[in-house]
Amino acid sequence: MPVSSGPNSIASDTELLRQLGLERRRKVVLVVDMVESVSLMAQDELGVIHRWQAFLAHVDRSVLPAHGGRLVKSLGDGLMIEFAEARQAVDAASGMHAWAADAAPLRSGRRLGFRIGLHSASFLADARDIYGSDVNLAARVAALATPGQTLVTPQVQEQLVEGMDGELTDCGERYVKHVAEPIRVYEVRSAPQAAAAAVADREIEKPVVVVLPFDARGVDAEQALVGDLIADAVIHQLARTELLVLSRLTSASIHGRGLSPAQIREQVGARYALSGTCHATGGRLLVSAELVDLTDDGTVLWSARHAGTLDDLLTPDSELAGQISEGAFTAIAEGRGRHAASQPPSSLGDYSLLLGGIALMHRQSRTDFRRAHELLEHLTERRPRFGAPRAWLGQWYAIGAAQGWLTDVAVEARRAMAQVDRAIQDDPSLSLAMTIKGQVASYMQKNFDEAERAYRQALAENPNEGLAWLFTAALHAWRGEGAQARDAADRALLLSPIHPARYFYESLAATAYLAAGELAQARRLAEHSIRTHCLHTSTHKTLVVVSVLQGDIARAREVAGQLLALEPGFTVNGFLARSPMARSPLASEIARSMREAGIAAG
Repeated sequence: MPVSSGPNSIASDTELLRQLGLERRRKVVLVVDMVESVSLMAQDELGVIHRWQAFLAHVDRSVLPAHGGRLVKSLGDGLMIEFAEARQAVDAASGMHAWAADAAPLRSGRRLGFRIGLHSASFLADARDIYGSDVNLAARVAALATPGQTLVTPQVQEQLVEGMDGELTDCGERYVKHVAEPIRVYEVRSAPQAAAAAVADREIEKPVVVVLPFDARGVDAEQALVGDLIADAVIHQLARTELLVLSRLTSASIHGRGLSPAQIREQVGARYALSGTCHATGGRLLVSAELVDLTDDGTVLWSARHAGTLDDLLTPDSELAGQISEGAFTAIAEGRGRHAASQPPSSLGDYSLLLGGIALMHRQSRTDFRRAHELLEHLTERRPRFGAPRAWLGQWYAIGAAQGWLTDVAVEARRAMAQVDRAIQDDPSLSLAMTIKGQVASYMQKNFDEAERAYRQALAENPNEGLAWLFTAALHAWRGEGAQARDAADRALLLSPIHPARYFYESLAATAYLAAGELAQARRLAEHSIRTHCLHTSTHKTLVVVSVLQGDIARAREVAGQLLALEPGFTVNGFLARSPMARSPLASEIARSMREAGIAAG
């Protein structure tokens, strides 16, 4: 049937998809490529075919059933498989590499090895194949891998949790065939240890609570995020009590993984978990919530059912979220703390837009960074009285200044401050905006007193604002107050044990430990931050100094070389001219260390 263009083309395309038996799916595509298949076949054709058939049988009998994969193509020396989730694909890749390592060698003594690449995108699919411009990107990524290595695109990396789904290493940007712009790739390896990062052995007296996204049932596509919105609203209200509440992004990272109470406690260090389900009929919500003790094999301490509306959930002071928060807090502390909600988004679409802008901002890619600004600016135009996008825009300017991507810092600082001041004006209780105001004042304007006032105001409003603790740690470090910097950094790390911007937390925490003179911990944090996010240059600067102070000049020069590749014009004097650390008592030691590592004075 011919398909015409014009006003009816959308309907016609839909009809054509139906006729062709195609549907659009969001999938993770895994491509396996046999290493040096041509030379292997030339040496031992039958042996290679025998091993390949054994591998296919293993994939069919074990890998696909265990991880929910579907074989799309078998090419004689490669496979294409689709998965619903990134972590299923990563586990499958690990199993394939393990099979190759354990398999008997060929008669030549050589072994089969695999390169594996993963990419996540929206594809057209039928019962036999998948189609779309992004299908071949997984193959391009696989071609970049070394034997036994798994590489993934950012679209896959963002769905994984460092330490829980594997050890992620940022390999930087690479050019691939038929793609004009370089793409960011990450290596994934199996992680033998728990993901929760070690925090210094100082006891935190307050009980720690993780609020998991509520499971939404019976909702349409436009309401798919209602469970996340409930958790978000509950976190904002519960965080106003005497409890320590982990960030929403942390809780989202462990949701839906089938973890036992003991595993949740191990991963995030929480004592209690609050979760539930929600049913939606039109604008009406029926929510069931329960609080469990993670140290007592998941004993239910409190449960309740509440009715509400979606409109109520999207108000600054949601009655539904307040009922859940109050019930959970009363069960733990036998009393009620102060409840007040931050300004939430006015629609589900806006909420998705905000999260997308935040994620792109922290990728440290210039293209994604510019796109994040576009998204956040667009959201401020759509919802001018919604404070959160303006607060994140303020941090966008601060990150741009730190990376050296903004030329006139003084002008950009005024723009950033205008955004956060407007956010606070629209929502005086928005602790995030107060926090970022302090970041702009300290890093961009070098006004430490103004920054301290902003952080104190943010923590008075919300004692569990992890970013406020993190930036307070940096402020103490810049002032040479090492012990205070270390303690504040520990609190920030505790509140965000699993976080999409964990590298950023670890980077500033490394600076705090440097100021405290605890070089081993500073180096551990900096090394891990760079391994998971290699384009954040501030971490390189800290690691250069720490390595020199530890006497590891070789490592210092290696990291200095990486830093200069990212910032070719970087000099010691330029750093001292713009960095708040220049005011630290350690400034002379920092300058000496950088020069000893081979960085020009300038």
